[in-house]
Parts: sequence; C-alpha cells; structure tokens
Amino acid sequence: MKPGRNDACPCGSGKKYKYCCLSESATVAELGEQTWRRVRAAIDGYAGDMLHFIAKAYGVDAIQQGWFEFTMGKSEEFVQGEPNAELFFAWLFHVWSPQKLKGNTISDASLYGVPPSRAYLDRKAGRLDPLLQRYLEACLAAPFGFHEICECEPGVGFTTRDVLSGAEHDVRERSGSATLAPGDIIFGQIVAISGIAMIDALAPYSFPPSYKIHLIQVRARPELEHPSDLALRAIYFSLADAYRNPPLPKLHNTDGEPIEPRTLYFEIDSAQGAFDALSSLALGSTREELLAEAKFNAKGAVIEAQIPWIRHNHPKHDLEAVVLGQLYIADSKLKVEVNSAARASAFRRLLEKTSGLKARYLRMRKHPVDVTRAARLPGAGAGFTPRSAEQEELLEQPEVRAKLEQLQRRHYENWPEVALPALNNRTPLEAVRNADGREMVEALIAQFERDSSRMPVPPDSTVFTNLRRRLGL
Repeated sequence: MKPGRNDACPCGSGKKYKYCCLSESATVAELGEQTWRRVRAAIDGYAGDMLHFIAKAYGVDAIQQGWFEFTMGKSEEFVQGEPNAELFFAWLFHVWSPQKLKGNTISDASLYGVPPSRAYLDRKAGRLDPLLQRYLEACLAAPFGFHEICECEPGVGFTTRDVLSGAEHDVRERSGSATLAPGDIIFGQIVAISGIAMIDALAPYSFPPSYKIHLIQVRARPELEHPSDLALRAIYFSLADAYRNPPLPKLHNTDGEPIEPRTLYFEIDSAQGAFDALSSLALGSTREELLAEAKFNAKGAVIEAQIPWIRHNHPKHDLEAVVLGQLYIADSKLKVEVNSAARASAFRRLLEKTSGLKARYLRMRKHPVDVTRAARLPGAGAGFTPRSAEQEELLEQPEVRAKLEQLQRRHYENWPEVALPALNNRTPLEAVRNADGREMVEALIAQFERDSSRMPVPPDSTVFTNLRRRLGL
C-alpha cells in the first residue's frame, strides 16, 4: 500500500512521507533508489565504529577469537587482506555470540552470549541514526545463506532465491550486479529493510550453476532442513575449497575406461607377415591406402607400416567409429599404443587368436597422464585450455566445424538418456520426475549454456531450447 502524505516515510528516515521521498512523478524504482541511498548514507562508516566498540567492550583479542570460531579452527590468526574479510566481519558483528564453553574470554562478562550488534544497539540507544538502528536490527534477524541469481540488471541489482529455504529477495546492489549472471550462486547475508533488500556481506567469489546440485542434495537431508549457522559455514568452506582447488579431472576413453596410456612391445617374424595378419583391424581403410604409407625393401616386401586399430561404435554413440589404438610395424618389431589397461589386455588376447602371426610379448611401458588444472575466474564455470595456432587454423575449416557441430547435436540428443553420477546415477529423463531432480537438471543445462561460449565450436542456442523442451523444463 502506498503511504499517505503525512505517514512516516517507508525509507526509515523518521520524516513524514511528504517531506522525504514523496514525488508526484516518482516511480517505484525511483523510490527504491531513494531508499537505498538513504540507507547507504545512514550505515556508511558504522563498521569502523563497531570494531572500536568490540575492542573496548569484548576485548582486544575478540577479533582473533571470532576468526578462530568463524573458520572452525582452521585458521588461528586473522590477517589484513584475507579474502573472506567482508564475510567474517558481518558474521562477527551480527552472529558471533561468545561463550565460555567455547573457550571465549572477553572483557565484559555480561556480554557472553550477546552478539556485538545487539550490545552496540543496547549501549548506544538514542544516540544512533534511527535508520542505522533499523538496519542493524534487520542484520541481527537475517541469516547467512546460499542465494541463486534469478535475474540480473547490471548496475542496478538482481533477484535471488535462497537455495535452501526458498526465500526470495529483490536486491539493490550496483557493483555486484555488474559481475553476476543468472545461475550464479552467492553466499552471504541479504538484509531486508524499508521495502528493499541489500547485501551486507558477500563471499569473495560466486559459484557456477553446477554447484547448486550439491546444495539441493544437502537440502534433501532431514537433519539439514533448517541448517544452523555452523552447518552453513561448513558447507561454504567446503564448496569454497573445492572451487579454489578443484580435483584433477578423471579422464576416461569412449568405453568409459580410465585413461592409462600404455605401449606394448612385441617381437615378430616379419613385418610383411604382421601387416598381412593385422591390416584388417583398420576398419574403413583399404589395404592399398595402408600400403601407400608403408616402406618396402628391395624385393617389395613391407618393412615398416602403421595400422590404426578401429572399431565400429554403437549407433547411439556420438562417434561412428572408435580408434582403439595405433600399431607400428618395423622389421621384426611390433609396437602398439593404447590409452587404457583394458585395451592393452584386449589387444594381447586378439594377438593370441590371430592366425598366421607369431608375436612374442616383450614388455609394456606405462605413461603418465599430464592433467593440469585450467585457471578459472570467479563464477566462471568450466575452464578450457587455450588453443594453439594450429588448432585455431584447423577449427576454421568448414568441414571440421560441421563435424564438431554434428557430434555436439548427437551428444545433447542422447544426454537425457545417460545415467549421470551428478544425478545419483539417474538419467535426466528420470530425474525430472520430481522437483529436486528438475532443479538439478536445470542447473546442469545452465552450466552447459555458460560453458558453451568457451567451447571450440559453440553450439547453437536451439540445442538447449530443444533439450529443455524434451525434458519438460
């Protein structure tokens, strides 16, 4: 309801509406902006005064005690420049409640169990700006939480939904709205006052959409239906650590086997005999095509040749054929390169069944897998290794781009039917049958969309439209 001219102004200034925010031409957005400006002016500089108050009332060691509790004992000393400083000070002011049983020792014994903001309000009653008083009361009532960015208007603000509680806010935040995007997950404290919502504290980075899946799984646990402050901080630090130090990716080949490159060495009677016995492994290549790349002796017999070991794939898979390995024949030696232990064993069994070929196994050499973490920016999602000039040139070829686009379409067409660990080994089609599963699948698709712009050949937006349509999202 719109306030009357003589009513108290909803911005909290204490003045009548007609002498404050009333303007015959003011829109709701303009009134919200006026309220935001007034609140910002009222709270400007209060943090410094609060720190002085804490040092005097709670003791000079209070900040270090609070920091030890905030980090759950993982860090004993707070230092300037700490990335979580903003988050910590808001928690120290509005949440920290020193307890003797926790080992806290403070100057004024009457303040045990009393958050600093509450003590500050009580002891400075009547001397504070009324709007600052209302703001601090709102801070004391506002929990920390994980908030999903639903819509964002850069330079103005964004709408959020608490992933765990479902509470929604229309937040006014200029700087944050310039860097956030729909789907981002932020952790912090959102304070509602005078009809608007503001950020009191925010973690130093946002989490990409895929992190919502873990939070949904947390939300489903009965003991975390109403998570405590301690539980929320534990979840935050766990996710933050995973975000800053992502585990090395587990690489698998097209058969789902762990990537473990190996080279097998065999002794053979003759290069020609080995070529004749193994050339049929190169499905899709003729004998003449293989011989065109071979080397011969003076009598015309093969002395060196290469044979790709190729298998036709299942029709529903992205690739029509799969290269299982590469064979190198040279004089009396056969070398075979494969990318998994299973394929190494499969090739040895294949040799045993190959008629007309005598091959004596010599040894096997394992090769390390060079997996590096791609640098990621706050809220950036997946990282991709920069492409070389040769790769860039290759991707400019129309036939290469067309093939990649075809593979992408097949991947996303088949994706709804693939059981995924992120969905508790359910397929997306199975997961969307309940509300939590629908949110998880939507989060995965949102992550796909975000990462697609950094893919070698970005898929067309209709791919994701069709994906959502098929899943009923």
